[in-house]
Amino acid sequence: MKTIDMTEGKIATKLTKFAIPLIAGNILQQMYVFFDTLFVGRYIGTNGLAALGTVEWIVFIIISGAQGFTQGFSIDIAQSAGKKDRKTLEEAIEGSINVCVLLSITITVVGLILGKGLLRLLNTPDEIIGLSWSYLRILILGIAITTFYNMFSGILRSYGNSVTPLNALILSSIVNIILDFLFIYYFKLGVVGAAVATLLAQLSSLIYCTKYVVKIFGDDKLHFSFNVNPRKMYELIKLGVPLCFQNIVIGIGGVAVQAVINTYGAVFIAGYTAANKLYGLLEIGAWGLNGAVGTFVGQNKGANNYRRVNKGFRISVVMAIVMGAFMSGIMLGLGEPILRLFLEQEGTVNMSTITIGKEFLNFLAAFFPLLYILYVLYAVVQGMGNTFMSMISSFAQLFMRIACAYLLTSKIGYYGFFVGEVMAWVGSNLMLYLAYRIKMKKWRLECYAE
Repeated sequence: MKTIDMTEGKIATKLTKFAIPLIAGNILQQMYVFFDTLFVGRYIGTNGLAALGTVEWIVFIIISGAQGFTQGFSIDIAQSAGKKDRKTLEEAIEGSINVCVLLSITITVVGLILGKGLLRLLNTPDEIIGLSWSYLRILILGIAITTFYNMFSGILRSYGNSVTPLNALILSSIVNIILDFLFIYYFKLGVVGAAVATLLAQLSSLIYCTKYVVKIFGDDKLHFSFNVNPRKMYELIKLGVPLCFQNIVIGIGGVAVQAVINTYGAVFIAGYTAANKLYGLLEIGAWGLNGAVGTFVGQNKGANNYRRVNKGFRISVVMAIVMGAFMSGIMLGLGEPILRLFLEQEGTVNMSTITIGKEFLNFLAAFFPLLYILYVLYAVVQGMGNTFMSMISSFAQLFMRIACAYLLTSKIGYYGFFVGEVMAWVGSNLMLYLAYRIKMKKWRLECYAE
């Protein structure tokens, strides 16, 4: 199985080579969202699309909370790979599996108990709350699939293999498109069909990735006892909890904002949701760069290569600015045609929803490089093992989003939501850059002391 050693060679070349499969994979992953939105918007209608929008941040909290743990596991695995330490690698993978089992059970039970009540608490309109709960319930029931898929693909990327996760996503994207057509268009299963299609597609990826995790050493396979190792589980949880909490805090901010958005009615929710889906598509480069930089920093931190990490940070920021500017151009040029794809139903489209979505995208386009820099800073700080500061930065996003939603909207209308999104990026960027400088100064002094 081919892997990339980030501790040597030209940095820009290594980052690009590793990021390209991740970007391609993220394109495919976002195709889940694209086709779900396309089929739901066209064949279920505005209420169906609005229903997906009302649960979006709840789903984000659930899934990204679990992903926070798997991100923490990946940091430990990447550093073990940098040390070339087989024993600690085996312990990390085994401990990750044990924690994910407990995590999946907990999320499923709590989600089923509290989910519908949370939708009511968020002012979900009566005409769509049934659709919203149907979609959310299916995703909660399948959280184990999502959690283990993200864990195994993260393990592979941490060890320098970004190609196998890409192949898994190609498979799952094909499965998702076929099942969206069958379940939504042909069998008329509505939002339930969209949720089931997504989970079954992720299951195909999980099965594909699983067989490669045990082949990291080629013919000399990893050996697992599956005994519970409290010490290792504690280490992994210690890394994962701040990232989990970070994502949950960001999600809480999103949920609080969604509660205000829901008061604007189904038409506004649909337009805002469609724009958010396209915004998600345009984050693909940032996710790819984040994965490459995180693996790069993790491996070089394990190898104790201070200078290479510092140089890699500067190079990755330049890459982020260029990629963010390119995505801004796409957002400005193709935003409206893509919104029409989402929102057109039986040859007609509500122009109010188009206007709302277009205004949101045009505003974000002016600041998109800031988002790409944010992904780099997250990767660098987390890759160095400072997951606590990464978590703290999420409070900046929480504060900015809520403050703008509840204070600015009374002054400038729904543009307050748009401003809040950008200010969330600015606040987190400042905090993470400060954390990076402090961590690098401490590391440099340690290197000189040696």
